[in-house]
Amino acid sequence: MRITTLRWFALALLVLSSGCANLEHRQAYPLTTSEIQAARALFSERPDRLAQELLHELDTTQIAVRETAVLDGGDVDIEQALFRLLMLTDNDSLLPDSQFDAVYNLAANTSEDKARTYALALARYLSVEDIACSRPVFFHYFRARYGSSNNQVACTSRVPFRILTRTGGEEILWLNPERVSSIHILFAGQGDGMVSRFGHISVRLIVCPDGVSEADACDRNLYEHVVLSYRAHVDEFTINSLKGLMGDYRAYLFANRFMDVYQEYTIGEFREMYSLPLKMDASERQDFVRALSDIHWSFAGDYKFLTNNCSSLMQATLASVWPSFSSDDDLEDVFWRPDNFFAELRESPLTDFRNLDDLDVAERGGYYFSSTEPFYKQALSLVREQMRFPGFSSLDEYILSDPVKRYQQAEQDEVFYEKLKRGGHLLDAQLMLEELAVVRFEKLVTAEMSAYFDVNDMTSVSDYMRTHLDAEDFGVYTECVLIPILALKKPVEQSTGIPDLAEVEKLHIGNVACDSEGRKANMQRIRACL
Repeated sequence: MRITTLRWFALALLVLSSGCANLEHRQAYPLTTSEIQAARALFSERPDRLAQELLHELDTTQIAVRETAVLDGGDVDIEQALFRLLMLTDNDSLLPDSQFDAVYNLAANTSEDKARTYALALARYLSVEDIACSRPVFFHYFRARYGSSNNQVACTSRVPFRILTRTGGEEILWLNPERVSSIHILFAGQGDGMVSRFGHISVRLIVCPDGVSEADACDRNLYEHVVLSYRAHVDEFTINSLKGLMGDYRAYLFANRFMDVYQEYTIGEFREMYSLPLKMDASERQDFVRALSDIHWSFAGDYKFLTNNCSSLMQATLASVWPSFSSDDDLEDVFWRPDNFFAELRESPLTDFRNLDDLDVAERGGYYFSSTEPFYKQALSLVREQMRFPGFSSLDEYILSDPVKRYQQAEQDEVFYEKLKRGGHLLDAQLMLEELAVVRFEKLVTAEMSAYFDVNDMTSVSDYMRTHLDAEDFGVYTECVLIPILALKKPVEQSTGIPDLAEVEKLHIGNVACDSEGRKANMQRIRACL
């Protein structure tokens, strides 16, 4: 078929423009002769396929370098040289594959181009000795794709986690992965709200006491156990369901103390928790803990309540860093609902699922934590039976009643008050109810303050507080109310990979003891002023 002059011109323009674009791309990442020689020396003794592919690229690149006439000089930075080489290649075996997408989403700064991220990560895998310790998620991916590297070293250092405290502060925990005796999938049952109707899934690290490795001692060491879970960072005072559905909230891998999580779910929301051990050996556990630290500091994604949530993100994490999980055909489908994912895990040979067969036994062993609602109802019944004129008939009525009036009522009921002073089950029941009232009151205060700041401008509120509080109270207001609220509205401060001590010290970590005895009077005056 005859091609018209116009079509010939268009074809020629396409070819020339494509060629120019390619040349421009290649000239943007030139290598010097010294860099090529250093890279060839690095791979010439290695028989593996990856090394052979890189040697071939070096042969191809050498011609391009001569054409660009780049002058040699200075010391060779082999990592940067390999990065530029990988940015030049069109070889599919040295470019990101479909498996890299999950790794990129979990452990990379996704504002960076995927190709650049891949090239830099692979360059580090090939040249940096401690890549398995500093960027373990990338290391696991490249090792699975290309085989073992020559630069792997044993990781002996601790890894950091930024722990959120119950009072809204933060603290840094440096954890030795060798102290983790077991890793569990922790599932919190259905909650009342739309966000929690299908439960919540997370990872629980069973941390042994320092210097102790006996299983029973590790299991009982609840106050040092760590829970990591993907959650939405709600940068406003109330959750906007539409934003949650559309992915307008950012997702992070948050870390909490286990006992704070226990209080949040079983006491604060009357939900039950199931703790399902994963079948990992010591090496897998340590690798997994390091990978969690990597993701904890690196990951920031879009949180969607239905499709990119705690369940799907946890599955992506397990598939990326635990080979046994990624090779299980029964777990290759994505389970959007946490309850469905947990149900599948309960039948999986990758878990010690028999620990949950008998919930009574499981509860004694620390694998099941029942809702505390029946215990508090029992305590309420006991207290009501012993009082002459109880002013409440339900837990909600007790919690919402004035605590001062509750005390006065108990003191005026002489028979009841004498029984309390004698201790025993009645006193235990009364203390349980007061504990619940404190937990629920904290949530109520948070909700009320959230509603208050939703409808009032922060600057105006602060100006008002400055004129109505003395210097000490205003200082506490600034430290315990204003700064946490401003921090709430900012993205979570992240790092690239596992940070070292110097990097952590540069972060803005706040752990304010605003619930201390010395601050309670200040906070009461602040609340009254609001």
